[in-house]
Amino acid sequence: MAIPFLNHLDLLDVSEIQNAILHKTTSSVATGVEGKIIYDTGTDSIKFYNGSAWLEVSTEADANDIDYVSNVTFASNTLTFTGVGNAFNSTVDLSALADTVRTVSVDTDGDGTVDNTLLDSENLVLKKGSNITLTEVDGVITISSTDTNTNQLTTWTLRDDDDDDVTIGQGNFIKFVSTTGTAGTNTTGAGTTSDPYLVTITSPNTQLTTEQVQDIVGGMVSSNTETRIGVTYDDTNGKLDFAVDDMTANDDVSNANLLTRLAALESTNGDGTDENIVIGASAGDTIVITGNLQVSGTTTTVNSTEVVVADNNIVLSKDNNTAAVIDGAGITLEGGTGDDATFAYSTTGPKFELKLGSAYEDLQVDQLIAASLDISGDADIDGTLEADAITVNGSTLNSVIDGRITAREYKASFPSAGTAAGDTITITHNLGTRDVIVQFYALVADIDGDANTPNVDQYEEVKLSNTRATDNTITVAPNTALVQNALRVLIKEL
Repeated sequence: MAIPFLNHLDLLDVSEIQNAILHKTTSSVATGVEGKIIYDTGTDSIKFYNGSAWLEVSTEADANDIDYVSNVTFASNTLTFTGVGNAFNSTVDLSALADTVRTVSVDTDGDGTVDNTLLDSENLVLKKGSNITLTEVDGVITISSTDTNTNQLTTWTLRDDDDDDVTIGQGNFIKFVSTTGTAGTNTTGAGTTSDPYLVTITSPNTQLTTEQVQDIVGGMVSSNTETRIGVTYDDTNGKLDFAVDDMTANDDVSNANLLTRLAALESTNGDGTDENIVIGASAGDTIVITGNLQVSGTTTTVNSTEVVVADNNIVLSKDNNTAAVIDGAGITLEGGTGDDATFAYSTTGPKFELKLGSAYEDLQVDQLIAASLDISGDADIDGTLEADAITVNGSTLNSVIDGRITAREYKASFPSAGTAAGDTITITHNLGTRDVIVQFYALVADIDGDANTPNVDQYEEVKLSNTRATDNTITVAPNTALVQNALRVLIKEL
């Protein structure tokens, strides 16, 4: 079954028709339309209609045509082409062309005379030697020298710490030695392997003498009493001076004294300056308070990574003396450099609000059970929505859907009266949009009413070019005449 096209097919630009077969019929049966092409099964030939008669497309070759060149030969400076399909011979004489072959001679020792000649069977190869590089770009060979030798100093001067100069020549030797004591040793030596120039590097003498060690040990006190040792350095003689003092025992840790001291516990300045008071030297220390803990300051900061509370209920806004929950009371999660997340109570409503910054944040739960649910904004449900009944503005959902579908589609038979080929037909659907799908099918087989062979099969789909002229109309212009109500149009809004 073929699909009827009631308009021309415009393949645009250079689109191909691939694997196509011409209509198989006979010229005696086919309707003669200028430019029409058929395959005549009676004569087994291709025919076209020129407006007055059917003409057969000839398959004979022109007498001047050459099917292909079968052979090319070259002999005695003559190039010969031989064709197949008819008598064809062509020759080209190459003897008059200029000789472009040249002999390559080589001067191997650079004395200006030829020492070698490249044979016809040999290839010319350029080979790099020492300190030579060869590069080739677009057929151009560049020969470059890589010799990096530069002039070098034959002598240099060595000056010691008391400004004595010694000239060092190439091939001489220098030896560095280290020692302690006073600087100023001259450079000595002849610069040979057995007697090299001797360069002495000196450093200050930092070793303590026996007398200095005895002074340090003698100044230390060993006893069972607590001592305090003060140490100073005497730069006049390079000795350490020790001062030893007894420490008086301090028994000021009674319970009464501790309570008094703790009540007056102050910072290291002791002048009322606000500073941190640290209890415990290690981060792993545990401070245990047997009784209750009351913090009367304005801010309580907990820097631990885990907070464990045995209480089953945490009370916020403890000092609230009003008759209602304070507006904004809740919990804030620090957002770092971004917005904080808050779960707070709002007296407007009243209601609990979950926000990120000033915007409402999503709440994700596995299952939400509520006596009623009122959603003022959009609802996005990724899973299955199950409901016993759904209404839309008081109407059941199925009646709303049926009404919406019926209101957004159009179907009708056309044309309302017979038309001629090429007439423009306007179909009004009143859907108010060009975003529609349009389809046509035939109500009758003889759509043009000429009583000849049926144009189409009844009720089959036909292809008809249409233009969405306005939001409410489409127009068609069939290339064939149509009888009244020959076609049916179906229009669906998207």
